[in-house]
Amino acid sequence: MNKVTLILVLAVAVIVFINPATAQDKDYRTFGIGVNVLDLGGIMYGGGATIYVPINLGPAFRLEPLLGFGTTSYDWEGDADDEETNVVIGLGVYPTIRKGDAVIYIGGRIGLALASEEEKDNNGDVYVEYGDFSFGIGPVLGGEYYFNQYISLGGEMSIMFSSTTSKTDFKSEFQDDEEDSMTRIGTNSMVFIRFYF
Repeated sequence: MNKVTLILVLAVAVIVFINPATAQDKDYRTFGIGVNVLDLGGIMYGGGATIYVPINLGPAFRLEPLLGFGTTSYDWEGDADDEETNVVIGLGVYPTIRKGDAVIYIGGRIGLALASEEEKDNNGDVYVEYGDFSFGIGPVLGGEYYFNQYISLGGEMSIMFSSTTSKTDFKSEFQDDEEDSMTRIGTNSMVFIRFYF
């Protein structure tokens, strides 16, 4: 677990419970867009840039859909070319505790990750296709500090369980297709900047 994220979440937690101001004193925005400025793995790993959309449905509840996309092309000199595409979609559901400029949220996140890759020969013909389908779910603890109504900085920690099914489709008649599966449980930590409207 990243020490910086742990310290950030604990600092926000201390501010929430020490700050004498109440959530009713503040006007929090309903919608926002967030980006993770530091992501150390988990179900979102490899999904490219992930965008989070916090939706505050009241002073004590938040939904946070997310979408990530990434594509990479490799042009190997004198060898086969590769193209990779990753897509991640998910949803966080969080009860929130608000005091003054700080918020703590505790809940869970669920996500799906799709990845595909093609390997091409020197003529540009595809000779191997890979496909991954991952499902992830886990509890989340996070916090954020509002500098004003429109911007916040926060961090979160989670434990994610993920299950991945990988398929390999060989275009050659001399090789059989393959299907593998993998499960993983691991910690994840992120630092966020969120912008509210």
